[in-house]
This record gives sequence, C-alpha cells and structure tokens, in this order.
Amino acid sequence: MTDAFISYSRRDKDFVRRLNDGLGARGKDVFVDWEDIPPASPFRADLDQGVAESDAFVFVISPHSAVSDYCRTELGRAEELNKRIIPLLLQEPADGLPGALGELNWVPRDGSFETAFDPALEELVAAIETDLDWVRGHTRWGQRALEWDTKERDRSLLLRGGELQDAETWLALQAGKEPAPTALHNEYLLASRRSSSRRQRTTLAAVSLALVMTTVLAVFALLQRSEAISQRQTAVSRELAASAQANLASDPELSLILARKAVVLRRSEQTEPVFWSALAKSRVRVSLRGHTTGVTSAAFSPDGREIATASADGTARVWDAASARPKTILRGHTDGVYSAAFSPDGREIVTASDRTARVWLCDLCMPFAQPLSLANRRITRPLTKQERATYLHEGTG
Repeated sequence: MTDAFISYSRRDKDFVRRLNDGLGARGKDVFVDWEDIPPASPFRADLDQGVAESDAFVFVISPHSAVSDYCRTELGRAEELNKRIIPLLLQEPADGLPGALGELNWVPRDGSFETAFDPALEELVAAIETDLDWVRGHTRWGQRALEWDTKERDRSLLLRGGELQDAETWLALQAGKEPAPTALHNEYLLASRRSSSRRQRTTLAAVSLALVMTTVLAVFALLQRSEAISQRQTAVSRELAASAQANLASDPELSLILARKAVVLRRSEQTEPVFWSALAKSRVRVSLRGHTTGVTSAAFSPDGREIATASADGTARVWDAASARPKTILRGHTDGVYSAAFSPDGREIVTASDRTARVWLCDLCMPFAQPLSLANRRITRPLTKQERATYLHEGTG
C-alpha cells in the first residue's frame, strides 16, 4: 500500500516530478505511473490497482487534467472506492472540474501550489496524514474486499480470527470519519462474520462429537480394563485352587490358605469345593489373633472353655475357646510375658515375666468389650514346691 496516488496530465509531468520528490523527502510513498507501472504491463489494470492500494488520491488540477479522459477515469475509480480525495491546485482551469472536485477544499487554500510550493507541500502532507489510522484501515480492508469480490467472493478470502476482530473494531469507529466505508466494505465484513459464526458452530459440533466419542472410548476402555482384571483374577484364582488341591493331602494347612485366597479372588465352582475340602482336612480349628509380637505360651483352662496366652508384647490374654474372641487382657508386666497357665480349678491364672510372677483372679474375666478390673497379687518371693504344683508353671524368683 502507498500513502497517495497522484492523478495528473502528462503535460504537467515536470511539476509532478518535483511534487513526487518533495513527498518522498518527507517519508511519503507515492504512486506515480512512470515509477510504479512496469513496461508491457496492463496499464489500465495497474492504475486501478494503484488507486485501490493508496490511502489518499491526489488530483493535480490544471486545464489539461480537467479535460483528460485518463484523469477522469482515475477520479471515478477513487470515488467508487470512497477514497480520500485531495484536489491540488496547479492552475485553475477555464472550464468546470470533473466529479466532486469543485465541492472539496483545495490545496493550497490560497493561491496555487506552484507559487507557494513549500508551504503548500506541508499542507498536502497534513491532509494525507489526517486520521491516518482510519484511512489506512479503509485502504487495507477495502483491498481485501476487492480481492474477495474480484475472485467471485471466494470464501477462503474472508477474514477470520484476529483480523476479523480488527476489521470490525475499525468499522465500529466510522461515525464522523472520512472517507466513509463503501458498501463493499460492509458486505465483506458481514460475510466474514457469518462465515466465522458458521465455522464456530461446525467446530463446536465437531468438538462435541469428539467429546462423545472420547467418552464412549473411555467407557469401552474401562470395561475392557475391568474385563482384563476380572480375567486375570479368575486365572490367578484357578492357579491358587489348583495349588491348594495339589497340597491337600500332604499339607492341608497350606492348602486351606491357598484355597481361601482363591475364593477371595474369585468365588467359583472350581475354587469352593477345594476350599471346603481343605477346611475339612485342616487340623487348625481357630486362630487367636491380637498380640502384637510373638506368643510365648498358651494353655487351656481345666474345663476347656478358655485359653490363656502369653506374649513378648508384655500382655497375657484370655480367649473364649469356642469363638476365638478375646475376653480379657492382663496388663501389668513391664517386660515380655513368657508363660501363662490356669490353676487346677480354673479360677486363677499365673503369669511369669520380668523377675516376677503374677496371679490373676479369673472370676472377673468377662467379654473383652467391657471394662475390666482384675485383682492381682504380686509375688516377690520364690514359690514353694506346693505352689509350683498348684500353679503348674515355675515362676522366676
């Protein structure tokens, strides 16, 4: 794009050369036919393009340009594109002026350009630079609209994204601005917005479809994963059941452990029979769990209803033999308890530990869930033979 297009008669070429040099010295890029139209090019098309790509249209008024068909055609093109038209007075013609030149302010306001060249040149530069951002937007979006219109309104040439927002912002500032947007400006921006909205709807539909497909695939993958886990658990369960079956005769306790793991992983017609067979052959009836370290001794009560255990965790426990539930925790030793035993009548328990033995009354033994307050007797002397026989185990003195 250029700052200005100069329309002139060839008879005024010497003046236009001086004008071109003056504008160039002030940093203005000017379109003139002897510089910007290459040899053997389509002359008329190049002139039309030069007008379209220029921010301002400078018409050099003289008796010669007023009657020039070329100048009239260029002026008509500038009016069609709503270009900023700046009439530059070189010499006032005897006849009337073409187009709207007579209704516009001339440069300079007084006298002719040639008689006061430098001040008039400054006045021309100021006219070119007035509302420069607006004028450049007019040229930029006008060029894009022309290309779109020339190429049969190809949708690929429509604005989108940031460019569309910039163009719409420019158009929104049109109040009181000159030159005004053309009808083609408005059509081009409207078509761009419609295309963008349609593209957004299409994109949204595609994203929604992709989201649905992603969700479906995720659910399918989850189902596949669940199926894979299930199949793996089934396979491991069958392997454990087979191993339990193989150890059933030689080691029923190991067989029971393996069979129980198999049933926990996958209860099936292959695992349950092995479990029940191992359970039937197992010699272990109950497991007493609760001590936090190793169990050092265990003994049944005389009636066989209770079990006393001693542990290195510093406690002894009394268990219900039928349910394997703890009934009482005997606390008081400061070191591990090495043995625990019932008295012959089952009313007392003796425990041995850290250089002490303790005798506990069992008539207060009750379910573990209730508070306990067991009386105990601390023995600080060696036990007699009769006491040793009474309490079954020898305490440490």
